Amino acid sequence: MLKLKSEIQSLVKKYRDNGVGDDAIMIPLITIIVETLEAKSQGGDLSENEQYALDYAKSLAREIILEPEHGTSEQEQYYIQDSSYYAGDHMLWWKPNGAGYTTDISQAGLFSKERVISQNQTRHTDIPWSKTYIDQAPHVTAINAEHVNKTEALKGTGIKLAKPPKIRKETYRCADCGRFLSEEQHWGGECPHCGADNRP
Repeated sequence: MLKLKSEIQSLVKKYRDNGVGDDAIMIPLITIIVETLEAKSQGGDLSENEQYALDYAKSLAREIILEPEHGTSEQEQYYIQDSSYYAGDHMLWWKPNGAGYTTDISQAGLFSKERVISQNQTRHTDIPWSKTYIDQAPHVTAINAEHVNKTEALKGTGIKLAKPPKIRKETYRCADCGRFLSEEQHWGGECPHCGADNRP
């Protein structure tokens, strides 16, 4: 049984870090946590840690499942684009409840400002777009990426997109002498220092 908030957070982070763009895995996971702790609470009092974990799991479930939040105006509603993939020139959008993706904007989910900021900070390729902006863009059902501008879409919202992580340049060493090689030297043949052939 999970007893600490940090353990739940680490599981959620693990799924998101492994490229789970939607919440299809996390929803059942959180459901199990809630049901297990609630069942235990029927038979007696929960410990302070268990009660804390239960409260946190419920709040996390509400964050994931309630879209858009009650009372959120249309000006504060957002779509989430998974910018790591496209269907031709068409953008992919999160469906409601994180249940997969769609190119059809009429089937896309609507999310609160807090939710889209949290998701973008977790995975920089999940881009928020204001509903007001996207609904005015020229389209039938699919949104062509060439017809929209995310800077314009987020203007005045106060949302700052997460920066992509820096990709570390690959380094090469000679298998024999251990000295650094350029990419050309690595793939090109002999090490200029010891003459070893480093080609794969």
